[in-house]
Amino acid sequence: MALDLSKCYRAKVIDSNYKHGGAGVAPGSVKVNVEDWNADSGKPAEIWAYPLNAFFVGSDTGKVKNSGQCIIPPIGSDVWVAWEDPVEGTDNGGIAWYFGSGGFNNRYTIPNENRTSGSPNEIYTLLQTPRGRTILMSDENGSSKIVIKGRGTATGPLVEGNNMALILDESNHNIITLQSGNGKQSIVINKDSNTTTITQGNSKITMDNSNINIETSGTINLKAGRINLNS
Repeated sequence: MALDLSKCYRAKVIDSNYKHGGAGVAPGSVKVNVEDWNADSGKPAEIWAYPLNAFFVGSDTGKVKNSGQCIIPPIGSDVWVAWEDPVEGTDNGGIAWYFGSGGFNNRYTIPNENRTSGSPNEIYTLLQTPRGRTILMSDENGSSKIVIKGRGTATGPLVEGNNMALILDESNHNIITLQSGNGKQSIVINKDSNTTTITQGNSKITMDNSNINIETSGTINLKAGRINLNS
């Protein structure tokens, strides 16, 4: 069995749900349109292609299960396709495998963080979905952090302006931030100052080892069966 990488064709994903392919189509497969292959060989232009897994990720031995990487390219994506064991003189091109991205328009295929950073080579976007959900790591000086962002913006900066985010900030201070509601709701744990701050709109509670400070522009209500005050 040989994968012929000398004949790779650019293809466009036209169906990303393998269940539409019927029996024999494996999970992770996509249907692609390979017009150049069709022009060269006269073989069918629309085929189902298997995912070519990332190197050193997962196993096909059957001994390791539920391990690997699976990122299905959405409909409209450009990918590369190659064949394993094509059958000469027939319409059977062999097993088709897709991999990589064939898109060269960086405006759409490269996340904003990797285009606008002063040190884009130090921003590692592990994944950013078409709707903006993101997992990234930054080794950039002054912005060293790990960020998990929810849907909100696919073009915003690392943290600000996001609806939901979990940020492990190692830049100037060791800070863990859980943020929601466009920054109006947050829990911030600052390891260096040994404080925890809870913010809800215009109200804030800040705690350290000795004190609890409460700030609000509204009303503070206390309801309890019993209150003990000791100084």
